[in-house]
Amino acid sequence: MPHQREYRMLNGEKRVAYLIAQSASEDLDSVRDGFALVLDSFSLR
Repeated sequence: MPHQREYRMLNGEKRVAYLIAQSASEDLDSVRDGFALVLDSFSLR
């Protein structure tokens, strides 16, 4: 089953966070908004 994966790296003052979102390609339409919410609202302190 094909999957899609998106990676993000966020740099803080002292730390780095790597965020990974993965879904089956056939489910992308139903999870896209949720992944966007998590990736866009994540903050590194």
